[in-house]
Amino acid sequence: MAYTLQQLADLDSAISSGVTSTSYEGKSVQFRSLDEMLRLRNIIALSLGVTPQRSSTLLVSHDRGYGDTNWSSDDEIFGA
Repeated sequence: MAYTLQQLADLDSAISSGVTSTSYEGKSVQFRSLDEMLRLRNIIALSLGVTPQRSSTLLVSHDRGYGDTNWSSDDEIFGA
């Protein structure tokens, strides 16, 4: 089956709306799950040569600069 960019856009719209059914070209499709929709979305995108969208989540790590201290007792920490 030859897919179209409009079908991909309609499927993306349904996925982002949180529904499991969509209509296109006068036809209605009911999906079993979001997972099924996402798998079909990837199939359509690959067949059209469209790069799948990647998550824009960025994980950040922060170090306060204390590093690995090798204090052996609370006296050394608090200067007693």
